[in-house]
Amino acid sequence: MFADYSLWGVVLYYANLIFSNLSFIFMHFAVFIILWSVGRYVFLDDFFSLYPSRNVKFFDTYVFILVVLMLLVSSFVSISFYKDRIFFVRNDFIFLAGVLLSPVRTFFVLLLGFIFSLSKAGGVQLDIALFQKLLDMLIIGLGGILVRRVLNVDLKNMGWEDFWFIAVNKLLASICSAGVFVILFSDSWNIIFHVLVFRLFSWPVLSLPLLIGFVYCMRLDFWKYQRLMLI
Repeated sequence: MFADYSLWGVVLYYANLIFSNLSFIFMHFAVFIILWSVGRYVFLDDFFSLYPSRNVKFFDTYVFILVVLMLLVSSFVSISFYKDRIFFVRNDFIFLAGVLLSPVRTFFVLLLGFIFSLSKAGGVQLDIALFQKLLDMLIIGLGGILVRRVLNVDLKNMGWEDFWFIAVNKLLASICSAGVFVILFSDSWNIIFHVLVFRLFSWPVLSLPLLIGFVYCMRLDFWKYQRLMLI
């Protein structure tokens, strides 16, 4: 794949790769903004006005539904329009599920990610690449659950330092996942080097704004939900 294995050559390759996938990234951001706008209108305005609930589980269910919808739409967009996809946004939402939801609901989101990983152009392919994706999602999901326990702060009280903490730990979980796979299944450290460069480059372009933006929007929605409960 790489004629030049110098650091600069690898950096240029992945920079060009990310640039060529900007349409995929922007499409996801647009879809997520639309889903969030519709979701908060339906659940926090219409549905709450018909069935007002002062149980915090109502809001947890709202977050869960948004995460599942965005995971489903992301997978549909990837499978339908980007069959040779490089980015896998589902990992970000699996991590967010671990941070924002209960372990049981995180497991359900993880299961959905597993199911969509089985879908490929031409059918299901049970190979090492598939197992790597499953292991990747499992480690990232567990990383999200661990971050939730370490963070130990309610959504309404999260500040920008907490947003950054979540985003940075998603990157660390991704790097850890790549390292575990190479240790278990590969004798070439050249693979993990390329994976690390790619994930370091894609993190500020995709994961960083997506993670911070989603948690920030959920905090805004939780504040709105609290105001509704006082009415």
